[in-house]
Amino acid sequence: MNLAKLHRAWLTNADLTNARADGADLSEAHFRGAVLTHARLYNAELTGALNLTQGQLDVARGNLKTKIPANLRRPKSWETAEAQRH
Repeated sequence: MNLAKLHRAWLTNADLTNARADGADLSEAHFRGAVLTHARLYNAELTGALNLTQGQLDVARGNLKTKIPANLRRPKSWETAEAQRH
């Protein structure tokens, strides 16, 4: 279930520290310069996100159901968090 529809949103330079975007549709959103420290992206849709970097993902929180762009890798911490939830 998508809680927020932010498809193609301009999040350039947005400070999303500690934001809760669980289940959000962030596909094709623009992330240049956005701060994602501890942002919750559980089950979020990030496919096609623009200017999203590995560094931004690495400091965010997600899970195995978070869909990320093909050019980025899922942070190991997301796998650990998923295992701890079960």
